[in-house]
Amino acid sequence: MIATIIYLWNTMYINSFFITYIISYILAGLFWYFVPNGVKRPNIERKDIFSKLTKFIYKYDDDTNGFPSAHIFATLICSYFLFLAFPEQLISIVTATLLISFSTVFVKQHYVLDILGGFLNFGLSLMISGLFGKI
Repeated sequence: MIATIIYLWNTMYINSFFITYIISYILAGLFWYFVPNGVKRPNIERKDIFSKLTKFIYKYDDDTNGFPSAHIFATLICSYFLFLAFPEQLISIVTATLLISFSTVFVKQHYVLDILGGFLNFGLSLMISGLFGKI
């Protein structure tokens, strides 16, 4: 998110990025308020480095607000606007987007359905933000 703001700061896409990002969190926040949900996470007993990293993530990222996935819609919004500003970086942008998406399921932060909700929220946010100006 911070890197996206830095990269987009002097581009014509920064305002549209902020509008879309704000709309996406308003939509998600309303859904989370009226339909509370979360992800049941397993107990981690192993002591390897990946287990320790996953425990660290669980410690600071609650198991609430699973659907829609904020990880996904925020990543998609960042990726979309970075692609508009820097289309020559498509492979890097898509790679980062896919890695983030897969990792949220891999470390049990989200279910696959949450990912689909993130895509839906991204699409709705993009459509609604289009009403406020040129994207």
